[in-house]
Amino acid sequence: MKVIYQIIKVIVLVALSGCFIACDDDDNGDLSGGNTLVVESSGSEIMLLDEKANDVAVTFTWNEGNNRGEGTYLTYMFKMDIADNNFQSSIPKEKMAEGVFSKSYTHEEFNDLLLDYWKIKAGETVDMEAKIIADVNNSSVYMKPEVAVVPFSVKTYVTPSKPLYLVGSATEAGMDPSKGILINEVINGRTYNWKGNLKAGAFKLISSQESMLPSFNKGDDDNSIVERSDESQPDNLFSVEADGLYAMSFNRKTMIFIYKYMPYENVYMVGNATPAGWNIGTSTTMDWNPANPTVFTYKGWLYAGEMKLPLENGTGNWNCDYLMPPTGNESITGEWQNVKFIPQGNPDNKWIVAADQAGNYIVTLDTETMKIKFEKQ
Repeated sequence: MKVIYQIIKVIVLVALSGCFIACDDDDNGDLSGGNTLVVESSGSEIMLLDEKANDVAVTFTWNEGNNRGEGTYLTYMFKMDIADNNFQSSIPKEKMAEGVFSKSYTHEEFNDLLLDYWKIKAGETVDMEAKIIADVNNSSVYMKPEVAVVPFSVKTYVTPSKPLYLVGSATEAGMDPSKGILINEVINGRTYNWKGNLKAGAFKLISSQESMLPSFNKGDDDNSIVERSDESQPDNLFSVEADGLYAMSFNRKTMIFIYKYMPYENVYMVGNATPAGWNIGTSTTMDWNPANPTVFTYKGWLYAGEMKLPLENGTGNWNCDYLMPPTGNESITGEWQNVKFIPQGNPDNKWIVAADQAGNYIVTLDTETMKIKFEKQ
C-alpha cells in the first residue's frame, strides 16, 4: 500500500510540474505536427562598422508557427537581450505587423542600441540572443506560445572623436575660434558635458578651432539646439544672465541640450548618520548628474544619528558653508523637505535619522528648488 501511495505521489508531482511549465509564456508548448518555429540570424558574428552606418547589419527571419486549430491565428513578438540573461534586460517586446517575418537593424541602429540601452562600451564584443514568440489568439482555452531563440555575437564600433568647443562673450575665448574651450567628450561624437564658470553674455558650440562653422546654436528656446552649417542660417546664441558656475550636457545624437546655473559645485555629507561619521576631512561625496546639473544623489547606507551637508571637503574646516534643514533636529520623512543655505553652519541645524529608519537609501538633493528627499530602499 505504501508503494502504491508513493507511485501516486510521483504521478501527481509530474502532472503539477507539467502544469507549471505550461504556464510559462516563453516556453514551447507540446506541439505535434506542423512546422517547428525557427528564427535565424543573417550572421552569427556581426561586426558593426561606422562607415556602413546606414546599411543593414543583421536581419532576423522566422517561419510561420504551427497551426493551432480552426479559428485561431498567431501574432509574432520579437525580443533581444544579452545572452544568458533569460531576457530579463530585453528591449521591450515588439509586436510584428501581420505577414511580417523579419526584423532588421542597420549598423548605426544596432550600435546605438548597444551603447545606449545596454551600456556596452564602444569596440567591445558581446554575446546576444534574439527570440521570437508566436502568441496564439482567438482560442477558447489557453495555449502556450511557440518560442524560438537564436544566439549570435556582435562587436560595436568606436565612433571617431568629434570635439566641440565653447565660444562667445560669456567665455574667456570670446569669438576667437582658436581660443575655443574644449568640452568633455564622454562618448566619441555622441555625448558631451562641461562644468565651469561663465560670464554674463552669450555662447555657442563650434566643431573646430579653425572656423566658426559648423556650429551648434540656440534653437527655439534655451533648451533646443540646431546645427548651423552656412552663414545664411540664423546665428542665435545661448544667453547667460549672470556670472557664475554653469553646467551643460549635450547629446549630439538626440540633439538634447541642457545647461543650467549651478548654485553649488559640490555637496558632501557628514554626521554619524553617514559613512563619513563626524570627520569633516573625509565627508561623503554626493554624486553630481551632468544631465541634470542641479541635482546631487547619494545611494547607500544611513545610520541612526544626525547629518548635514557641507559644501567643502578635505579642508578640515567646520566653519564652512552648509546646506541644512531650516530648523534644528528635523526628522527625515521620505517626502520632499526644504533645504536652507546656512553660512558657516550657524545655527547648526541637522537632519535626524531615527533608529528604526536606519537602512539603505537614495538621497536626492535638488539645489535649484532647494528640496531634499530621503527614500528608503
